[in-house]
Amino acid sequence: MAATAGVQAQDLQTQVESWRARTDVLGISVAVWDGRSLDTAVAGHRSENGEAITPSDRFAIASVSKTFTAAAILALNADHLVSLDDAAATASGLNFGANLTVRSLLYHTAGIPEYIGGALSFQTFLAEHSNGRSSWLSETVVGFATAAPGTANSDFAYSNSHYAVLGRVIEHQTGLDLADALDNLVFQPAGLSSASLVTDSSDAPDALGYSAMLGGVLGTPQFDDRLARELASLGYAAGGVMINAGDLARWGAIWLADDTGATGQAYQLPAGGEAFGLDARRVSVGAGAFEVLYGDHRYRLHGGDGLGATALVFYDPETGISVAILQNDDTVRSLGFGAPGFLDELALEILASRAR
Repeated sequence: MAATAGVQAQDLQTQVESWRARTDVLGISVAVWDGRSLDTAVAGHRSENGEAITPSDRFAIASVSKTFTAAAILALNADHLVSLDDAAATASGLNFGANLTVRSLLYHTAGIPEYIGGALSFQTFLAEHSNGRSSWLSETVVGFATAAPGTANSDFAYSNSHYAVLGRVIEHQTGLDLADALDNLVFQPAGLSSASLVTDSSDAPDALGYSAMLGGVLGTPQFDDRLARELASLGYAAGGVMINAGDLARWGAIWLADDTGATGQAYQLPAGGEAFGLDARRVSVGAGAFEVLYGDHRYRLHGGDGLGATALVFYDPETGISVAILQNDDTVRSLGFGAPGFLDELALEILASRAR
Protein backbone atom coordinates (compact mmCIF):
# COMPACT_ATOMS: atom_id res chain seq x y z
CA MET A 1 0.00 0.00 0.00
CA ALA A 2 2.81 2.42 0.86
CA ALA A 3 4.46 1.75 -2.50
CA THR A 4 1.20 2.40 -4.33
CA ALA A 5 0.70 5.65 -2.43
CA GLY A 6 4.25 6.66 -3.34
CA VAL A 7 3.63 6.01 -7.03
CA GLN A 8 0.43 8.03 -6.87
CA ALA A 9 2.23 10.90 -5.17
CA GLN A 10 4.94 10.88 -7.85
CA ASP A 11 2.28 10.80 -10.56
CA LEU A 12 0.59 13.79 -8.93
CA GLN A 13 3.82 15.80 -8.86
CA THR A 14 4.40 15.00 -12.54
CA GLN A 15 0.85 16.04 -13.40
CA VAL A 16 1.15 19.31 -11.51
CA GLU A 17 4.51 20.18 -13.03
CA SER A 18 3.17 19.37 -16.49
CA TRP A 19 0.14 21.58 -15.89
CA ARG A 20 2.31 24.50 -14.84
CA ALA A 21 4.55 24.01 -17.87
CA ARG A 22 1.46 24.15 -20.12
CA THR A 23 -0.19 27.12 -18.44
CA ASP A 24 2.77 29.12 -17.07
CA VAL A 25 0.84 30.04 -13.91
CA LEU A 26 2.86 31.62 -11.11
CA GLY A 27 2.20 28.96 -8.48
CA ILE A 28 -0.03 25.95 -7.90
CA SER A 29 -0.76 23.64 -4.98
CA VAL A 30 -2.77 20.42 -5.36
CA ALA A 31 -3.98 17.88 -2.82
CA VAL A 32 -5.82 14.58 -3.22
CA TRP A 33 -7.63 12.97 -0.29
CA ASP A 34 -9.10 9.46 -0.55
CA GLY A 35 -10.42 9.23 2.99
CA ARG A 36 -7.29 7.53 4.27
CA SER A 37 -4.25 9.31 2.90
CA LEU A 38 -3.37 12.74 1.57
CA ASP A 39 -1.13 13.31 -1.46
CA THR A 40 0.17 16.79 -2.20
CA ALA A 41 2.15 18.39 -5.00
CA VAL A 42 3.28 21.95 -5.61
CA ALA A 43 5.01 23.88 -8.37
CA GLY A 44 6.03 27.48 -8.86
CA HIS A 45 6.33 30.45 -6.55
CA ARG A 46 4.54 32.34 -3.81
CA SER A 47 5.27 35.58 -5.65
CA GLU A 48 7.62 36.99 -8.26
CA ASN A 49 10.34 37.13 -5.62
CA GLY A 50 10.91 33.44 -6.38
CA GLU A 51 10.10 31.89 -3.00
CA ALA A 52 8.88 28.35 -3.67
CA ILE A 53 5.31 27.24 -2.90
CA THR A 54 5.03 24.71 -0.06
CA PRO A 55 2.11 22.31 0.64
CA SER A 56 1.22 24.21 3.81
CA ASP A 57 0.85 27.57 2.05
CA ARG A 58 -2.55 29.21 2.29
CA PHE A 59 -4.15 30.58 -0.86
CA ALA A 60 -7.14 32.87 -1.35
CA ILE A 61 -9.93 30.67 -2.72
CA ALA A 62 -12.44 33.25 -3.98
CA SER A 63 -15.92 31.74 -4.42
CA VAL A 64 -15.00 28.32 -3.00
CA SER A 65 -15.46 30.25 0.27
CA LYS A 66 -19.20 29.85 -0.25
CA THR A 67 -18.97 26.20 0.77
CA PHE A 68 -18.02 27.31 4.29
CA THR A 69 -20.71 29.99 4.50
CA ALA A 70 -23.31 27.43 3.42
CA ALA A 71 -22.03 24.97 6.03
CA ALA A 72 -22.34 27.60 8.76
CA ILE A 73 -25.92 28.38 7.73
CA LEU A 74 -26.87 24.71 7.82
CA ALA A 75 -25.17 24.31 11.20
CA LEU A 76 -27.34 27.15 12.53
CA ASN A 77 -30.35 25.48 10.94
CA ALA A 78 -29.49 22.18 12.65
CA ASP A 79 -29.27 24.04 15.98
CA HIS A 80 -32.72 25.60 15.31
CA LEU A 81 -31.30 29.11 15.32
CA VAL A 82 -32.23 29.71 11.69
CA SER A 83 -34.89 28.16 9.51
CA LEU A 84 -34.22 28.07 5.79
CA ASP A 85 -37.74 29.41 5.35
CA ASP A 86 -37.11 32.46 7.55
CA ALA A 87 -37.32 35.84 5.87
CA ALA A 88 -33.88 37.18 5.06
CA ALA A 89 -34.76 40.41 6.89
CA THR A 90 -35.66 38.55 10.07
CA ALA A 91 -32.62 36.27 9.97
CA SER A 92 -30.13 39.02 9.15
CA GLY A 93 -31.53 41.90 11.16
CA LEU A 94 -31.36 44.02 8.01
CA ASN A 95 -34.11 46.22 6.65
CA PHE A 96 -33.86 44.23 3.46
CA GLY A 97 -35.27 41.08 1.90
CA ALA A 98 -38.61 40.77 3.68
CA ASN A 99 -39.93 38.81 0.70
CA LEU A 100 -36.81 36.65 0.39
CA THR A 101 -35.95 33.53 2.35
CA VAL A 102 -32.67 32.21 3.67
CA ARG A 103 -33.14 29.24 1.35
CA SER A 104 -33.40 31.50 -1.69
CA LEU A 105 -30.07 33.12 -0.74
CA LEU A 106 -28.45 29.73 -0.23
CA TYR A 107 -29.54 28.39 -3.62
CA HIS A 108 -29.12 31.64 -5.60
CA THR A 109 -32.81 32.17 -6.33
CA ALA A 110 -33.23 35.48 -4.46
CA GLY A 111 -32.54 37.62 -7.54
CA ILE A 112 -30.21 40.09 -5.80
CA PRO A 113 -27.91 41.74 -8.37
CA GLU A 114 -24.16 41.15 -8.19
CA TYR A 115 -22.40 43.81 -6.09
CA ILE A 116 -18.87 43.30 -7.46
CA GLY A 117 -18.86 45.33 -10.64
CA GLY A 118 -22.39 46.48 -9.76
CA ALA A 119 -23.02 48.61 -6.68
CA LEU A 120 -19.26 48.49 -6.15
CA SER A 121 -17.88 49.49 -9.52
CA PHE A 122 -14.36 48.73 -10.64
CA GLN A 123 -13.72 52.48 -10.80
CA THR A 124 -14.76 52.86 -7.16
CA PHE A 125 -12.51 49.98 -6.16
CA LEU A 126 -9.54 51.52 -7.95
CA ALA A 127 -10.20 54.93 -6.42
CA GLU A 128 -10.38 53.44 -2.92
CA HIS A 129 -7.17 51.52 -3.54
CA SER A 130 -5.43 54.68 -4.72
CA ASN A 131 -6.60 56.41 -1.56
CA GLY A 132 -4.82 53.79 0.55
CA ARG A 133 -7.60 51.36 1.44
CA SER A 134 -6.18 48.14 2.88
CA SER A 135 -9.39 46.20 3.59
CA TRP A 136 -13.17 46.39 3.49
CA LEU A 137 -15.44 46.19 6.53
CA SER A 138 -18.33 43.74 6.41
CA GLU A 139 -20.87 46.54 6.92
CA THR A 140 -19.65 48.23 3.76
CA VAL A 141 -19.70 45.01 1.74
CA VAL A 142 -23.22 44.14 2.94
CA GLY A 143 -24.28 47.67 2.05
CA PHE A 144 -23.13 47.12 -1.52
CA ALA A 145 -24.84 43.72 -1.63
CA THR A 146 -28.17 45.13 -0.50
CA ALA A 147 -28.10 48.26 -2.66
CA ALA A 148 -30.72 46.78 -4.99
CA PRO A 149 -33.75 44.66 -4.04
CA GLY A 150 -34.05 40.99 -4.82
CA THR A 151 -36.86 39.16 -6.56
CA ALA A 152 -38.62 36.36 -4.72
CA ASN A 153 -38.85 32.99 -6.47
CA SER A 154 -36.49 33.99 -9.26
CA ASP A 155 -34.65 31.63 -11.57
CA PHE A 156 -31.17 30.49 -10.59
CA ALA A 157 -28.78 33.43 -10.91
CA TYR A 158 -25.38 33.11 -9.25
CA SER A 159 -24.58 36.25 -7.26
CA ASN A 160 -22.01 37.05 -4.59
CA SER A 161 -24.64 39.33 -3.05
CA HIS A 162 -26.67 36.31 -1.89
CA TYR A 163 -23.79 35.01 0.19
CA ALA A 164 -22.83 38.44 1.52
CA VAL A 165 -26.31 38.65 3.05
CA LEU A 166 -25.88 35.11 4.42
CA GLY A 167 -22.70 36.34 6.09
CA ARG A 168 -24.75 38.94 7.90
CA VAL A 169 -27.29 36.24 8.86
CA ILE A 170 -24.48 34.28 10.51
CA GLU A 171 -23.20 37.34 12.38
CA HIS A 172 -26.68 38.39 13.51
CA GLN A 173 -27.60 34.93 14.78
CA THR A 174 -24.31 34.19 16.55
CA GLY A 175 -23.39 37.65 17.82
CA LEU A 176 -19.89 37.04 16.45
CA ASP A 177 -18.02 38.56 13.55
CA LEU A 178 -17.94 36.22 10.57
CA ALA A 179 -14.30 35.19 11.05
CA ASP A 180 -14.99 33.88 14.56
CA ALA A 181 -18.34 32.37 13.60
CA LEU A 182 -16.85 30.36 10.73
CA ASP A 183 -14.04 29.22 12.99
CA ASN A 184 -16.49 28.01 15.66
CA LEU A 185 -19.13 26.55 13.37
CA VAL A 186 -17.03 25.05 10.56
CA PHE A 187 -13.24 25.29 10.64
CA GLN A 188 -12.61 23.89 14.12
CA PRO A 189 -15.27 21.12 13.99
CA ALA A 190 -13.89 19.97 10.62
CA GLY A 191 -10.26 20.13 11.80
CA LEU A 192 -9.26 22.71 9.18
CA SER A 193 -6.39 24.38 11.02
CA SER A 194 -5.19 26.39 8.01
CA ALA A 195 -8.60 27.93 7.19
CA SER A 196 -9.54 31.48 8.15
CA LEU A 197 -11.43 34.46 6.86
CA VAL A 198 -9.19 37.26 5.60
CA THR A 199 -9.98 40.50 7.45
CA ASP A 200 -8.33 43.83 8.22
CA SER A 201 -6.57 42.27 11.22
CA SER A 202 -5.68 38.87 9.76
CA ASP A 203 -2.61 37.64 7.97
CA ALA A 204 -2.57 37.78 4.19
CA PRO A 205 -2.44 34.55 2.16
CA ASP A 206 1.03 33.00 1.94
CA ALA A 207 0.77 32.69 -1.85
CA LEU A 208 0.25 36.24 -3.08
CA GLY A 209 -1.90 36.78 -6.14
CA TYR A 210 -0.73 37.61 -9.63
CA SER A 211 -3.06 39.22 -12.18
CA ALA A 212 -1.93 40.46 -15.58
CA MET A 213 -5.32 42.12 -16.09
CA LEU A 214 -5.14 44.10 -12.86
CA GLY A 215 -1.47 44.81 -13.49
CA GLY A 216 -2.41 46.71 -16.60
CA VAL A 217 -4.30 49.15 -14.37
CA LEU A 218 -2.15 49.22 -11.23
CA GLY A 219 1.22 49.03 -12.95
CA THR A 220 2.26 45.65 -11.57
CA PRO A 221 0.57 42.25 -11.74
CA GLN A 222 2.13 41.13 -8.43
CA PHE A 223 0.01 41.56 -5.30
CA ASP A 224 1.45 42.68 -2.00
CA ASP A 225 -0.07 41.88 1.41
CA ARG A 226 -2.25 44.96 1.30
CA LEU A 227 -3.88 44.23 -2.06
CA ALA A 228 -4.35 40.55 -1.19
CA ARG A 229 -6.15 41.49 2.04
CA GLU A 230 -8.13 44.21 0.28
CA LEU A 231 -9.52 41.85 -2.37
CA ALA A 232 -10.24 38.95 -0.03
CA SER A 233 -12.04 41.13 2.53
CA LEU A 234 -14.14 42.53 -0.30
CA GLY A 235 -15.27 38.95 -0.96
CA TYR A 236 -16.36 38.55 2.69
CA ALA A 237 -18.78 35.59 3.07
CA ALA A 238 -18.86 35.08 -0.70
CA GLY A 239 -15.11 34.90 -1.28
CA GLY A 240 -12.92 35.81 1.68
CA VAL A 241 -11.47 32.51 2.94
CA MET A 242 -7.84 31.37 2.70
CA ILE A 243 -6.79 27.75 3.22
CA ASN A 244 -4.12 25.26 2.14
CA ALA A 245 -4.80 22.58 -0.45
CA GLY A 246 -4.66 19.65 1.96
CA ASP A 247 -7.34 21.07 4.22
CA LEU A 248 -9.49 22.01 1.23
CA ALA A 249 -9.28 18.45 -0.15
CA ARG A 250 -10.34 17.06 3.22
CA TRP A 251 -13.18 19.58 3.34
CA GLY A 252 -14.37 18.48 -0.10
CA ALA A 253 -14.74 14.93 1.19
CA ILE A 254 -16.82 16.24 4.10
CA TRP A 255 -19.05 18.80 2.44
CA LEU A 256 -19.46 17.36 -1.04
CA ALA A 257 -19.90 13.75 0.08
CA ASP A 258 -23.16 14.19 1.96
CA ASP A 259 -26.23 13.10 0.02
CA THR A 260 -28.26 11.89 2.98
CA GLY A 261 -29.50 15.26 4.13
CA ALA A 262 -27.78 14.74 7.49
CA THR A 263 -26.33 18.25 7.35
CA GLY A 264 -29.24 19.73 5.45
CA GLN A 265 -27.32 19.52 2.18
CA ALA A 266 -29.47 18.58 -0.79
CA TYR A 267 -28.97 18.83 -4.54
CA GLN A 268 -31.91 19.99 -6.63
CA LEU A 269 -32.69 20.96 -10.20
CA PRO A 270 -31.81 24.58 -10.92
CA ALA A 271 -34.74 26.96 -10.72
CA GLY A 272 -35.50 28.06 -14.25
CA GLY A 273 -34.01 24.88 -15.71
CA GLU A 274 -30.34 25.82 -16.12
CA ALA A 275 -27.24 27.05 -14.31
CA PHE A 276 -23.99 28.35 -15.83
CA GLY A 277 -25.43 27.63 -19.28
CA LEU A 278 -25.91 23.96 -18.39
CA ASP A 279 -29.43 22.57 -18.48
CA ALA A 280 -30.93 20.48 -15.71
CA ARG A 281 -29.76 17.25 -17.36
CA ARG A 282 -26.19 18.27 -16.56
CA VAL A 283 -26.31 20.28 -13.35
CA SER A 284 -27.95 20.19 -9.92
CA VAL A 285 -27.61 22.95 -7.34
CA GLY A 286 -26.62 22.33 -3.73
CA ALA A 287 -25.99 24.62 -0.79
CA GLY A 288 -22.70 26.22 -1.78
CA ALA A 289 -21.97 23.40 -4.22
CA PHE A 290 -22.98 21.92 -7.57
CA GLU A 291 -23.29 18.44 -9.06
CA VAL A 292 -22.27 18.33 -12.72
CA LEU A 293 -22.36 15.60 -15.34
CA TYR A 294 -19.10 15.17 -17.27
CA GLY A 295 -19.68 12.52 -19.92
CA ASP A 296 -21.57 9.81 -18.07
CA HIS A 297 -20.18 10.55 -14.59
CA ARG A 298 -21.38 13.08 -12.01
CA TYR A 299 -18.98 15.06 -9.85
CA ARG A 300 -19.59 17.57 -7.07
CA LEU A 301 -17.66 20.82 -7.03
CA HIS A 302 -17.27 24.51 -6.51
CA GLY A 303 -14.87 26.75 -8.40
CA GLY A 304 -13.44 30.11 -7.46
CA ASP A 305 -12.31 32.82 -9.87
CA GLY A 306 -10.99 36.01 -8.33
CA LEU A 307 -8.40 38.58 -9.23
CA GLY A 308 -5.07 36.86 -8.69
CA ALA A 309 -6.68 33.67 -7.38
CA THR A 310 -8.22 30.56 -8.92
CA ALA A 311 -9.43 27.58 -6.91
CA LEU A 312 -11.35 24.35 -7.29
CA VAL A 313 -12.62 21.65 -4.98
CA PHE A 314 -13.76 18.59 -6.96
CA TYR A 315 -15.26 15.39 -5.50
CA ASP A 316 -16.03 12.01 -7.05
CA PRO A 317 -18.98 10.40 -5.19
CA GLU A 318 -18.21 7.01 -6.76
CA THR A 319 -14.66 6.70 -5.44
CA GLY A 320 -14.84 9.10 -2.49
CA ILE A 321 -11.75 10.95 -3.77
CA SER A 322 -11.55 14.71 -3.31
CA VAL A 323 -9.19 16.99 -5.28
CA ALA A 324 -8.26 20.56 -4.32
CA ILE A 325 -6.40 22.81 -6.75
CA LEU A 326 -5.18 26.28 -5.76
CA GLN A 327 -3.42 28.88 -7.91
CA ASN A 328 -2.17 32.36 -7.04
CA ASP A 329 -2.73 33.40 -10.65
CA ASP A 330 -5.93 34.16 -12.58
CA THR A 331 -4.60 33.27 -16.05
CA VAL A 332 -6.38 29.90 -15.96
CA ARG A 333 -9.96 29.85 -14.68
CA SER A 334 -11.66 27.16 -12.64
CA LEU A 335 -14.52 25.59 -14.61
CA GLY A 336 -14.95 24.82 -18.30
CA PHE A 337 -17.43 21.97 -17.75
CA GLY A 338 -15.60 19.88 -20.31
CA ALA A 339 -13.80 22.56 -22.29
CA PRO A 340 -10.00 22.19 -22.18
CA GLY A 341 -7.73 24.62 -20.38
CA PHE A 342 -9.61 24.97 -17.09
CA LEU A 343 -8.82 23.61 -13.63
CA ASP A 344 -11.56 20.98 -13.91
CA GLU A 345 -9.55 19.44 -16.78
CA LEU A 346 -6.65 18.89 -14.37
CA ALA A 347 -9.00 17.48 -11.72
CA LEU A 348 -10.38 14.96 -14.21
CA GLU A 349 -6.84 13.97 -15.26
CA ILE A 350 -5.92 13.33 -11.64
CA LEU A 351 -9.04 11.27 -10.94
CA ALA A 352 -8.53 9.26 -14.13
CA SER A 353 -4.98 8.39 -13.06
CA ARG A 354 -6.30 7.15 -9.70
CA ALA A 355 -8.76 4.84 -11.46
CA ARG A 356 -6.04 2.96 -13.33
